[in-house]
Amino acid sequence: MLSTWQQIIFMNNKEGFKTLGIFLPAGIRPHNFWSLIAVAFLVNVSLPLFHIIQPIWLEKVIQIDSSRYGLINSNLQIIMEVVQIAFLGYLGIASDRFGRRTLLWAGFLSFGFFFYCYGLSDYVSQVIGVDPIFIVYILRGINAFFFLFLWPQVITLIADYTYIENRGKGMGMVNFISIFGAFFSLIFLSQMPKLTGIMSFFYIGPVIGIAGFAISFWGIKDREGIGI
Repeated sequence: MLSTWQQIIFMNNKEGFKTLGIFLPAGIRPHNFWSLIAVAFLVNVSLPLFHIIQPIWLEKVIQIDSSRYGLINSNLQIIMEVVQIAFLGYLGIASDRFGRRTLLWAGFLSFGFFFYCYGLSDYVSQVIGVDPIFIVYILRGINAFFFLFLWPQVITLIADYTYIENRGKGMGMVNFISIFGAFFSLIFLSQMPKLTGIMSFFYIGPVIGIAGFAISFWGIKDREGIGI
């Protein structure tokens, strides 16, 4: 027997789609929710990548003095925080204007491209004749900006894809797979620099970018009234 809120849902959503015990709003199909779960996994696979490669990459490729590592690492963290504070609100407005789906697929492509470019900071600095740390700072800021296209949209889509009565269950499922994504990155992808070399690690960015683009473009759907 359906509870009162379930009866209300079915009155407003005659399609009655349901997945993983979650009633979905009108226009949202089970594959849309599963695409959200896959996107959350990829976003959290991406999250630890900088922390995994940064120490050995700065030492072996950028060749910084070990006595400067603390300062440089602090500056990189500050750059990320400043970018988040400066742009998160504007991207929230953009999310409502252009849609979560658009920001996601654009964010995945951009993040993948600029993560790969981040690995080429030393080469770029030689071409234009500047200190490689300057390029590292700029590209880290760009990557931080495009990461804002990703995780905030995942959080917003959980609300878009669930009713308030089962939103906690939806958040729990997405957060569970998110944690699994981070563990996958820390346990398995962290071994790549040892097995295939430092620079090969940066190919992970484009791979995640293309996969995330495909899932976001064909699997994510904005709720009615969101986006253009």
